[in-house]
Amino acid sequence: HALSGCTSQRAVFLRGYSVYLSGEKRKEEQGMEQSGSKGQSNSAVNSELQGLHKELSDLHDKGKLGGFGLYLFGIVLKAMDLMEDARAALQD
Repeated sequence: HALSGCTSQRAVFLRGYSVYLSGEKRKEEQGMEQSGSKGQSNSAVNSELQGLHKELSDLHDKGKLGGFGLYLFGIVLKAMDLMEDARAALQD
């Protein structure tokens, strides 16, 4: 990614959000493939969530997430079904 080495709050958000959206696109594509198979439920997941969670959690603990970063952190936590943590991040 072009913004991998950047550490500004805006760059962290832009890179993280693009990674999140890329994972969502792959999840949708997998879901479409699986929906063609009879008797299978859609179990596709965003494979980028774990990595984003670790990165954003580390930055959050250090107090280095701005408003957009906290928003992204909340989205990632919500997607991981960590609702209480997501609420807390979005209320920061």
